[in-house]
Amino acid sequence: PDRARIERTLARYGLDAPEAHAAPIDVVEEACALVERVRREEFPGRGFALGAIDPGARRDEWAFRARLGTIDTGALAAVFERHATGRVAELAAPRLRGLRAQTLRGFLAGFVDLVFVHEDRWFVVDWKSNHLGNAIEDYGERPIWDAMLEHHYVLQYHLYVLALHRFLRLRLKDYEYERHVGGAAYVFLRGLCGDPRRGWYVDRPPRSLIDALDAFLDGEVVP
Repeated sequence: PDRARIERTLARYGLDAPEAHAAPIDVVEEACALVERVRREEFPGRGFALGAIDPGARRDEWAFRARLGTIDTGALAAVFERHATGRVAELAAPRLRGLRAQTLRGFLAGFVDLVFVHEDRWFVVDWKSNHLGNAIEDYGERPIWDAMLEHHYVLQYHLYVLALHRFLRLRLKDYEYERHVGGAAYVFLRGLCGDPRRGWYVDRPPRSLIDALDAFLDGEVVP
């Protein structure tokens, strides 16, 4: 890792001071070790390490903005109920009914921690520092899925993938969702240990759901 850059970043946010931490640690060493651990992590099911991503093929803090038609949160839940599959349909979609009822219009704006392309497939990545427990078992599939539900990260990554879909549709002449979109990954940094069953949540939403969300955010009635 670039130690000098890590030192500058820690200092910028006041994290280099001992009093900023509950226990006496060498903050720079700990941060360098975390960065190296992340670099060595292999993307689940893809056969490449995060550190192998070409710097020219990535964008950090990728900003997006999308125009919204007139939509309401209840109708958004209905889109997921009709078009999602698996546990997203079974468990995440009903939770959207719990969102505060409101009507939205204007623009949807956001930032994705990382967007990158590898072997012609594009991915969105969100880094998470959530403390789910002190044992590595606390970062297995079930605890991470519970966190994804609790914080509405499931809705968030579907919107991220939709933004990527719209972007690629404009930029790639031969764009095909199934061929070019790799999906979304939420990386729970405290759980990374070289085991893809720990610290990761990875999904690629079905094209039918992304198409339905695309139409829905444009204010169209989705069957």
